[in-house]
Amino acid sequence: MANLTAEQIEQKKQQLKQLAEEAQQLKNELVEAGAWPMDEDELEVVTGGQRERRSHQRKVQDPTIK
Repeated sequence: MANLTAEQIEQKKQQLKQLAEEAQQLKNELVEAGAWPMDEDELEVVTGGQRERRSHQRKVQDPTIK
């Protein structure tokens, strides 16, 4: 476990918040372009193979897509 100072923890939280906002903006752009949701192969590529394949999971429709 990493030992972080309170200041480092706050910096990490802010960094995570910023990255989440950037990810949401990218997703919004993909939705507008009609390229969301991405298929499993595309997700595998963009995550560098870090996603677990879970074929037993049901697909959930993105509520932002009409």
